[in-house]
Amino acid sequence: MDIEKLKHYYHQAFIKSVESSSNLICSESLLEWATTNRSLWWKNAPMIAIELGCGPYSIFEKLALPEQSLAFGVDFCDAMIEYGCQRNSGKVEYQCLDVFDLETHRHFEKIDFDLIVDGHLFHCLTDQQMREKYLSFVAEKLKGKKGYFILECMVETDDLVFADDFLFLDDTRILLQQIGKEAVPVRYIPKAAQVLEEVERSGLKIAKFLCPSGWKIISDGRRQTAIDGDPGVARLLLSP
Repeated sequence: MDIEKLKHYYHQAFIKSVESSSNLICSESLLEWATTNRSLWWKNAPMIAIELGCGPYSIFEKLALPEQSLAFGVDFCDAMIEYGCQRNSGKVEYQCLDVFDLETHRHFEKIDFDLIVDGHLFHCLTDQQMREKYLSFVAEKLKGKKGYFILECMVETDDLVFADDFLFLDDTRILLQQIGKEAVPVRYIPKAAQVLEEVERSGLKIAKFLCPSGWKIISDGRRQTAIDGDPGVARLLLSP
């Protein structure tokens, strides 16, 4: 797949989000899931935590950590990171870089994490090898401190329905959006069982799993309201 084309798609979408809203915040459902499981991932000592794909407002702006903890927000889109830095309360250090460069980035290569949060990045990785690399990296970075990974992603729970300029490839679980003459892969929407298989293959163990009935994630960024044909939500708490 053309990774640069996918990045360009999200970069443009992110810029439009910044331009059209003055109140961009983290996902409330992701924040709720993280808060609900606080008794499991919380440590009574300074923690090192990171959100991968943090967008313009890291979850750690609202999610409490022990005093003197270090919290990072990472995103490849400079517009998102610039927005985050401008609104930063001082609780989060924002870094503009590709998640797949973290393993060799001088700032992170020797850091083990107590907590890693997926900022709705996983279901944007439409290539299987990218997802495998991502999950394996997370498992490795948590192993040293026996940390936790918080994940919330799109899954198929009911019949999926998309706008005319989208095409869903059922065999690969990939949603394509037609942009001009290009069909760009923009979402990975597996069945819940497939997500569980992928995370277990990566070396992560499932501490908690929830796929709440009726919860939806909006698949089309041009809408503000979910519809019946939108994907459902899988929520996972994982450990190495």
